[in-house]
Amino acid sequence: MPGPADAAEAVIAEAEETVRRAAGREERRLRRAARGARARRRLAADRERKAQQRRDRLRSREERLRAAAEKAREALLEQVSAPASPGEDIARHLANRLQAFWRIYREDWPIATAAFQMSMTDQQFARAWHNIRQKGIRAFATMVRRAQAAGGAAGLDPELLASAVTSMIEYACYNWTAKGGDFPERLIDDKTAVDVLSHVILQAVTAKR
Repeated sequence: MPGPADAAEAVIAEAEETVRRAAGREERRLRRAARGARARRRLAADRERKAQQRRDRLRSREERLRAAAEKAREALLEQVSAPASPGEDIARHLANRLQAFWRIYREDWPIATAAFQMSMTDQQFARAWHNIRQKGIRAFATMVRRAQAAGGAAGLDPELLASAVTSMIEYACYNWTAKGGDFPERLIDDKTAVDVLSHVILQAVTAKR
C-alpha cells in the first residue's frame, strides 16, 4: 500500500510533467511566433521590393517621357517659333507655322500630349514650355503688328491677341489629337486642320473692326 512518501513523489512527478508540458507549449508558441515574425518580415520585404520596382519603373518611364517631351519641345521651338522673313506674306507664313505645329502633334501625338500635360504639372518643364510660348507669342505679335499696319485688328493689343491665338492653336491641336478629345474616333487630315485654324487666325488678325 503506497505510503505518504509515494504520494508525495506522485504529486511531484505530476507537477514536473505539468511544467514540462507547459514548457513544451511555450516553446512551440515561441517557435510559431518566430516563424510568424520571419514570415511577416519576408512579406514586408517583398512588399517593399515590389514597391521599389514600381518606383524604379515609374522613374524610368518619367525619364524617358521627359526626354521625348524635351525633343518635342525643341522641335516646336525650331519649327513653330521661326520669325517671318522680311516681306513674307502674312497668310503664307501663318499657314506654314500652323502646318509645322499641327504635324508635330499629329505625327507624335502621345509625346506632344505628354509635353502639353507636363507643362501644367512639372515646374522645370513648365518653365521651358513657357519660354517656347513667349518666343511664339513675340513672333506672332510681330505678325499682328504687320497686319495692323495694313488695317487689320485695329486697336487690339498685339501681345494679348498673340497670346489668345497661340493658346487656341495649342489647345486645338491637343484636343484634336488626344484620345479623350472632341473627336476620338475621327482622323483629322492635315489640310482640314490647317485650313480651319488658318481661317480662324487670319480672321482674328486681318479682319477690320
